[in-house]
Amino acid sequence: MEDMTPDDYRKYKQYIQERRILTSDYDINGHKKDRGSIAWKIAKELQQLNEDLYGDKNADFKYDEARWNADRNAFIAKKMSEGMAEYDAKQMFDSRASKRRLKKNAEGKSLLFEQINKEFKERTGIERDAIKYDQNGQY
Repeated sequence: MEDMTPDDYRKYKQYIQERRILTSDYDINGHKKDRGSIAWKIAKELQQLNEDLYGDKNADFKYDEARWNADRNAFIAKKMSEGMAEYDAKQMFDSRASKRRLKKNAEGKSLLFEQINKEFKERTGIERDAIKYDQNGQY
């Protein structure tokens, strides 16, 4: 995502806004979605998915402020060297640098990626960990 063009970033922001609207209990006009409606059902499914993947959004986590600041400064410097305005680079980084963490199993593996790998194997019969990619990202 670091290599997004400004146009791609605008599209990304639009998709994020659309996802928020889908996940919200309220429609785009601020009215509560009707209980039992398709929009309400989609919102509840997405809310449950978020809870399953990320856990309690208010849960404690370790926050490495020095690392976050170093990553932010490096990102901003890179984008500015590519011609992006400093303010836009800061906005881009700040909107993406989430404090949320994916839930992990006892082995420390992400449950989200574990599920993706399981479904991939069910559909294709191929273990994703067994796939080898060449230098061009092809397998």
